[in-house]
Amino acid sequence: MSSKRPVVLMAILLLLLGAYAVRPYAEALYYPAPNTTPVVVSTGPLPAANGISKVSVVQAPDGRWMATVDYAYTGEPKNAMVRIFQVVAGASPGGAPIDWQVGGRSAQPGIHSFTREVFNPNVHEMYITQKVFGQLDVAPAPPIAKVAVDHRIQWPDPLQVEVDQALAAGKEDAIVQKAVDLIDTNNGGQLQRARSLLQTLVDRRPQADAAYVELARVAMKTQWNPTGLRQSEALLQSALQIRPDSRNAKILLGYVYAHQGRHKESEAVFKESAAVDGPNLWLWANWGEVLAMQGKTDASIQKYREAVTRPPTRDTYDNARRHAYWNLLRLLEQKGDFDGIEALLKQRSQDYAGEGCFAVDHASFLALQRADAAGALQVMRETPSPRCNEARRRLVQALAQYVTWSQGKEPGRADALRQARAFEPVSPTLFYSLASSDKALPVARQLLQAGEKLDMQDEQQFDALAYALRNGEIATARRLLRLGASPQALVGPEKMPAALIPVLARNLDGIRLMQGAGIDYAKLRYQGTTALDYARNEGDAKLLQLLDPKAGRI
Repeated sequence: MSSKRPVVLMAILLLLLGAYAVRPYAEALYYPAPNTTPVVVSTGPLPAANGISKVSVVQAPDGRWMATVDYAYTGEPKNAMVRIFQVVAGASPGGAPIDWQVGGRSAQPGIHSFTREVFNPNVHEMYITQKVFGQLDVAPAPPIAKVAVDHRIQWPDPLQVEVDQALAAGKEDAIVQKAVDLIDTNNGGQLQRARSLLQTLVDRRPQADAAYVELARVAMKTQWNPTGLRQSEALLQSALQIRPDSRNAKILLGYVYAHQGRHKESEAVFKESAAVDGPNLWLWANWGEVLAMQGKTDASIQKYREAVTRPPTRDTYDNARRHAYWNLLRLLEQKGDFDGIEALLKQRSQDYAGEGCFAVDHASFLALQRADAAGALQVMRETPSPRCNEARRRLVQALAQYVTWSQGKEPGRADALRQARAFEPVSPTLFYSLASSDKALPVARQLLQAGEKLDMQDEQQFDALAYALRNGEIATARRLLRLGASPQALVGPEKMPAALIPVLARNLDGIRLMQGAGIDYAKLRYQGTTALDYARNEGDAKLLQLLDPKAGRI
């Protein structure tokens, strides 16, 4: 035991020596050395007063603009800073200039110079430097000293720089794709940015046919009227002059023709485009739309199915599939094809698993239109929808549990009701949802038999009937009336009779429904006036005639 002790002590000593040798490297790695740059201090007497004697701006040999501030600092007040700002303005008049800090550092006692680069602010439409000023201050107090010099720098438009760099790299398509992404947001500001990008591209490359196609989309989205359609047509014709076989230009031109009422020309363009298969699924979505506009429902359904049977593209053309799904579901609902709706909802939720509320929509259909609570709950479990609004997910979960309760037997029935109330207590929204289907209406009746009140109002002071009338859901409103809803109930903060909602919305079917429920608009008063008075004040002869056939012309 004693013979090993010197060996152990030697090992410990070596470890300590090794650690001592390694320590400087470890400290350098984890504890960086302090900044040893020498601080320039005044070697002569301190200045008598603080101030800035000069601000200058010069362009360096490498093209950069450099600003220099010559300043004097007595050392008081403590912690003073010297800063350089540029005053940036827009190219168009009317925009307020912005003070943009270029740089700053702690002021040093004595007489010194401080230099920083005046950089391109790179802010959209703010690319002119009007002046540069230096400032000595102790924030947030007012400046101790401030001197400005007028110096105009015309910076290149960031959009132009972006386009020029892309073209220099041979990436014209990247600019078009960026514009496509901006257009697909349907945001006004982004649409204007897309327009500027595309106009800059056309300025640089007049033969960029794809840019004209996307400019046509911008024209329609920013001005949906005959003028916007004419502008789009002209832009698409420009694209076709450059590239006569542009399938994208032809497909969009067919859409423009359709909304100009030129249906034969529209279909002719679509037929020509269909001869060559391609990724642009708007061909089928737009074709379905023009057929629906002409009342050709079955033919329209066929074209919409062409779009949804193709696999998702996960790009801008995928918007056409989603558009086709929505319109196809609407047409199938009009035809009363519930089997077709169920199959389509299932397909859509599988195509876009985890996206939006598609799986939740499928589960809602199963609960409300099929009274298939087990199927609805299975979809909710197997296809999570984290991007769907949580309130909507909770509501559909509750609807399925309420259906289970209405169909079940004890003791499971009581458990289902407790679960349902945990997700969505009985509310106007719940009654409104249950009344959207004949299959789910018995659930609402059982809730009323259990003591719930159909005239209950939420925090918006709306009851279920008010929501149905506000949303124009006439069939739902009719079912609620059968349950006992009152069209004379005072709803909303204004305490207005619910029966007036379709009058204000000019929903003629809703007005007829209320009249069928016994509402006499000549007698129904709100704030001292009747619906007839409202129609007369609006000068709406058709509305007045419907409200009171005896009223005659205005």
